[in-house]
Amino acid sequence: MEYLRNNFIGPKNGDDNEVIEGGPVYAYLTGMLFPAEVGEGLPPETLDEDLLPSETPLDEGEDSIDPFEGEDGVVDDDDLGGLTAATGWAPSSLGLSFIHDADEFIVRVRAARYECIEVAEDGDETVNVQSDQSDVEAHVANQAAALPSREAWRRVPLPETAVSVTTGSTGTHVLWDGRARLQWRSRPQRDEPIVTVALSNAAKVPLGRAKREMADVLFQASFSIEVVTGEIRPYPGSVVVNASDEDRELDYRYQQHTSYAVGHGVAGTWGADRPVQKIETDSLPTETVPPVKRLEIVDDTLKMSWLADERVAPDLLRERLIATTSGYAAWAAKQRSIAESARPDQLHVAKAIVDRQYTAMARIREGIDLLASDEQVRKAFRIANLAMRMQAASPKNPEPAWRPFQLAFILLALRSTVEEEHDDRELVDLIWFPTGGGKTEAYLGLAAVEVVRRRLARGHAGGGTAVITRYTMRLLTAQQFQRAARLVCALELLRRDGEPLNGTAPFSIGLLLGNSTTPGTYSSAQKQLDDVMNQQTPQSPFQVRVCPWCGTPLLPARRSNRAEKYGFRATKHSFVVRCVSEVCPFAEALPLQVVDQSIYENPPTIVVATVDKFARLAWIRDGGSLFGLDNTPYDPPTLVIQDELHLISGPLGTIVGIYEAAVRALLSWRGSKPKIVASTATIRSADEQVRGLMASQVDVFPPAGVGADDSYFAKLDTAAPGRLYVGLMPQAFPQAWAVGQASGRLLAAADSVELTPAERDAYWTLVLYHNSLRELGRTVTILRDDVRDNLQREHERGLVERTLSPDGVFELTSNVSSHELVETLERLETRADEEGAIDAIAATNILSVGIDVSRLGLMLVNGQPKTTAEYIQATSRVGRDKVPGIVLALYRSGKARDRSTFESFRNFHGSFYRFVEPTSVTPWALQARRRALRSALVIIARHAIGWSGNDDAALFDSESIQVKKAIGLLVDHIAIADPREAKAVELELRAAAADWSMRAKDKGLPLRYESRRDPKERLLKNFGDTGQGWATMHSMRSVDKSVRIRPIGEKA
Repeated sequence: MEYLRNNFIGPKNGDDNEVIEGGPVYAYLTGMLFPAEVGEGLPPETLDEDLLPSETPLDEGEDSIDPFEGEDGVVDDDDLGGLTAATGWAPSSLGLSFIHDADEFIVRVRAARYECIEVAEDGDETVNVQSDQSDVEAHVANQAAALPSREAWRRVPLPETAVSVTTGSTGTHVLWDGRARLQWRSRPQRDEPIVTVALSNAAKVPLGRAKREMADVLFQASFSIEVVTGEIRPYPGSVVVNASDEDRELDYRYQQHTSYAVGHGVAGTWGADRPVQKIETDSLPTETVPPVKRLEIVDDTLKMSWLADERVAPDLLRERLIATTSGYAAWAAKQRSIAESARPDQLHVAKAIVDRQYTAMARIREGIDLLASDEQVRKAFRIANLAMRMQAASPKNPEPAWRPFQLAFILLALRSTVEEEHDDRELVDLIWFPTGGGKTEAYLGLAAVEVVRRRLARGHAGGGTAVITRYTMRLLTAQQFQRAARLVCALELLRRDGEPLNGTAPFSIGLLLGNSTTPGTYSSAQKQLDDVMNQQTPQSPFQVRVCPWCGTPLLPARRSNRAEKYGFRATKHSFVVRCVSEVCPFAEALPLQVVDQSIYENPPTIVVATVDKFARLAWIRDGGSLFGLDNTPYDPPTLVIQDELHLISGPLGTIVGIYEAAVRALLSWRGSKPKIVASTATIRSADEQVRGLMASQVDVFPPAGVGADDSYFAKLDTAAPGRLYVGLMPQAFPQAWAVGQASGRLLAAADSVELTPAERDAYWTLVLYHNSLRELGRTVTILRDDVRDNLQREHERGLVERTLSPDGVFELTSNVSSHELVETLERLETRADEEGAIDAIAATNILSVGIDVSRLGLMLVNGQPKTTAEYIQATSRVGRDKVPGIVLALYRSGKARDRSTFESFRNFHGSFYRFVEPTSVTPWALQARRRALRSALVIIARHAIGWSGNDDAALFDSESIQVKKAIGLLVDHIAIADPREAKAVELELRAAAADWSMRAKDKGLPLRYESRRDPKERLLKNFGDTGQGWATMHSMRSVDKSVRIRPIGEKA
């Protein structure tokens, strides 16, 4: 932090009397107060795009006009200290608002100025430039004199000044011979008054001159406030109108997380001692977010090997599991005592929190009792534990064990997963646990129990697809597929080994992605494999790079004429993935599939898919087999897992909701309904989101505690080093220029600060997070050109050691091909002291989901992300190893949300889970229905009723029992998800069915789902196509066709 403060605020190297070459305004990024601009007219504007880090923006216009300033240049009385100028382009003031109960307080003000001097070529100072000359005029004079000297600026510290203020007063104090003024005012509030103190630059300059008159700028400006008696009170938060129960619950759980000041153009900070008696302004605020400490219990009961041991008697298993979970029961009892002492207006929400804890405990005990009493479930549980142990064991972890929350979740959800008629069967169990806590293993463990139980209970019918796991991004989907594939390999080895699984259907796993990522047909896969075998450096287009069981690469490093060196076999009628290691038990074939055609022909035990893939069900004849339909001999899936639930929101969630109704209809067509499990690390209003998406109620596990920092299974570890968040809002500079300057300082830090080898490695690769591809593209250009050139020049002058390698800047976005993404992730593992280490990587929100590179420790966030959940997810990707992460949040002063977050930096980061926005899904709104409602009807008709072939569209009959059943299932879903729209949707569905039926009965024109020959024959058409047909999506993300706009004169 000392390095960052010295480089962003100054003075560099902590030298109070430093001398710097070039204008001091452009040496630092924040902590400056500029002279106020006065005059008529508007200053010229310079676009961000015109200013890059290699340039000094001397010619840019400064828009710091105070909208509250009168024609005579006098600030309105309502604008204390010209604080509206704190929001200007070149800010001339900063301030703090706070509440206290003291009789008086003392304000201590600090700042510095820089004076222009001439420095002889030998380094000695010569003549001071006249103080009444501007720096530009002085520069011209120096040139005219043609002296062998150069211009420089010397820092002149201004004396720290203490001002005593009586409570309730309003006043002004002139500082430093009229260079600045300190103003204060009290405003009445319910109990104690709110006091605002402002420091402003008193100098005035013509329009457009604020940053040119550098001698008038105040640098390193700050002040502190200390109460003489009494204390500084918590600052009131915003009042939520029509607060929900969840709002009131958050207020209660976070009541210990308080703010003591709000900044104006600056952040406020305070110490850890209570009561608080001193607050300060901070132009580079920091907040350390402690890591989450998972509950760890040293107990053989948690070991997978013990839970898999057949020799453990049922009564002993029950006894040990109850003992292991007894700590949670004791914790819940203490929580009840705390809740009973809540204020009368908080008793209701406190009781609701504790009630959920007791409900969870009861469900865990239900699962324990089931294991002890049901031999078949107990056997499935033991085999699942054995498989999980096989896939998790390693030399570093020879005896894998469950984390307490993982085992607790499996026990909690067990009964409603294996018992179809259980009361909680339709309840969505949502795992809510911080990123990196082990959510994936928790639901994989439950899935392992269920896929084994089906085979034990139903024999051959228990085969087929038992579990559907859905993700939102292809990269995350491919990563989780690799993890789940290892579990499936373990299960398959156990099946081959003999009883009790001998003779049951094989275990397998399939990956369903878009066909730009994985092949849709055998022919396509064969063509892709032929291309791979002709590549000099083979790259897998099949998303599987290594054997999931033994880790052997499936492709040779260089082209080979030996087919056995390639782990893929493809013909026009088959596709096989195999391990190339002769000693691997899967040398003949791995139990995984990535080709759509094969997945539909042989439904795998676990299907791993993106949510987008289900939009294709309206267009394809195959797919019903995954749902136990299309004459398959298998039961329908009994477990559905939705990972990263918080991402199913907004426009994507709205469209997913309609397709979800169709998928739920397919899953329940034969009369049974699956158990649904979801997971997330950040969510708000989960009950509303799940109801809108899945027409179900939700139960969050683990339930929250009465305090925000403790849910028993996880609590904040205040003793361990946490992730350091740093706020920077460079108001006086274009964002592109600021990104370049900040990136350069952060990149140079690894070799400019004394660090251990582990710390140097963690802070070597800078991750730059962006909200849009446009911003990212600009940053990549800045890094590759300007930042690299600047560092190289500074290196040649001996100022820094760090330089950027020619190929050291990478991108991580959705525009990068799948195999390039995987290669980039692998290269990110390269350490700083190894050849090929990445210097900087610019990323979008693809980084915020599922990317886990433990060595990363340094991030710059370019502008506040659109949602707090995204911000938490993205920034949690650094500092995941032993070295604490550092996140520099670079805010845009012109955006109200960025400014508000910066000015309340410590309060926001001290409790940012509290500020996660409610998710929004409106799948049954009119515009959403127009896009996808008819697709839902088509999906059910093709895959549930059985009219799957292209010509089968002509078989549709709106009066048939099956069609009425399909419409009934959709309407029942909507009646729960959005009762207000149920009647309108039912009418639209019946109108669509009537339209389809009328066209099907037209004997003069055959009806097909698709027709390239005659558009009049088709039922479905692409969005944007003209002519007859229902506009139907191929993907849930993109509806309209993209159109390229080419400027006149540009070459095509």
